[in-house]
Amino acid sequence: MTVRKTPGRMLRHKRLSRRDFLRTAGAALGALSISRTLSLRPAAHAQARRQVDGVRVLVLANPYGVMLEHVIEQFTAQTGIAVNLEILSGVELLDRVFNPDAVDAAGADVFTVDQPWLGEFVENDRLLPLDDFVRADGDVALDDFIPQVLHSLCTYRGQLWTLPIDTYCEGVMYRTDLFEALGLAAPPADPDGARDWTWTRYLDTVQQLHGVELGDTSFFGTVVCGAHRGGTRAVLDMYAPFAMLHGARWFASFPDTLPWNFNPTTTSDANLTALQRYLDLFNYAPPESLDYSHLDAGIRFGAGDVGMFYWYSVFFAMLKDRSYFTGEPSVVRDVYDVGLMPVLEEGDSQPNTVVGLAFGISPDSLRQDEAWQFIKWATGFEGQKAMGMVPDYGYQFANFARRSLFLDSDLREHYPYLDLHLALLEAGTGNKHARPAVPIYQELGDIYGTALRQAVKGIIMAEEALDAADIQFRNALVAADLLPFTGTGYADTFDNTLALIASLTT
Repeated sequence: MTVRKTPGRMLRHKRLSRRDFLRTAGAALGALSISRTLSLRPAAHAQARRQVDGVRVLVLANPYGVMLEHVIEQFTAQTGIAVNLEILSGVELLDRVFNPDAVDAAGADVFTVDQPWLGEFVENDRLLPLDDFVRADGDVALDDFIPQVLHSLCTYRGQLWTLPIDTYCEGVMYRTDLFEALGLAAPPADPDGARDWTWTRYLDTVQQLHGVELGDTSFFGTVVCGAHRGGTRAVLDMYAPFAMLHGARWFASFPDTLPWNFNPTTTSDANLTALQRYLDLFNYAPPESLDYSHLDAGIRFGAGDVGMFYWYSVFFAMLKDRSYFTGEPSVVRDVYDVGLMPVLEEGDSQPNTVVGLAFGISPDSLRQDEAWQFIKWATGFEGQKAMGMVPDYGYQFANFARRSLFLDSDLREHYPYLDLHLALLEAGTGNKHARPAVPIYQELGDIYGTALRQAVKGIIMAEEALDAADIQFRNALVAADLLPFTGTGYADTFDNTLALIASLTT
């Protein structure tokens, strides 16, 4: 077997003045803000809504929605409750939540809530707390949920607001045949043996993989996401956990430390180091990565010319297909494996990168009890296992949040990475820092994503991008009365989430 090495591509940077960048970014962000208008507190609309049959559920156009469609009749057959699933884009869903009168349709009963949206939903009274529903219901099995998941996705200000429907973390996917041909140590799958699996080693390995020719294929070292367009913040979603794992944070203290202090920390040394490293990855990635969105990165790895990449655990199973939900085998189906995320320094504990989607109940719902029954089933063992056992497309859903599902023998037969996936979810104390649930996340996410996009495209340098984000962060936070913050915060710690779970299950 012939293995050859060819030179890597270098990313060029063109300088742009900070004034020009801020003017360009401000215009783009203004258009996005007008399209969403998320800062307005909506009035109560329940009494004005027309009746529809069954529970109306707003679902994001993600893989979980496809699987839920396949199994929802099982819930209706058991309960007699009809369910109307509406599959929407993120922008469409947020418009429905925050501007319900703008749509000539009945209001929703159940919302899908992305992890960083939770603060915005709660502070604008767009969710009912689930604490009383759980206390009154004896078969929720709340203690079966992985507590790090509930902490990361579902709790805010000491209450439970949602339950997880589509939970994932991040791992490293790599080509086993390429690693074997080069004699490289594979990314570890056992946390006890991963203390020397650092980001420095990860980046060194990417460089070693880049330009290698194996058979008829010339390999890129990795693939990354650079897109930020049309409501898609792929560059931010991929960069944010990378930065967090390098020690970067968005704010001086939020949400786990009191007092809450929203002074931005985007210009920290840790964040600058992280962004410089992230930009360097593009030198060893396909040129198209500059415009890759979430799914594009996985599809490119599945095409067979990428050596290794880190990304969401949803791809652990989805990489089996040539393209998602086709059922056609990918060229990497039998030659890829999965490992743990790197640590910052040798000897550090395995980090936690939990992200995902959860279901919550609209305060305007006229069917709150039925909505709760639906959420309980869809996020429960039975509903989640049904989604995981859909055979179409070769079994594509293992985004579980309950320990019992990871131990289920039927599911383990179809999903070989459940042990590693569970270890990743249970690592550390959860993840509320990569994309924090600040009450104006939509606006700040657009600011940050635009700055990252400019850096990825080589228009400005990393330091200029973070400086620009800092300036606009401050302006937005001041306008939202979050800087300085004079309200009451809450120490949203993992220990407090454990105490909440205990109080709801006794």
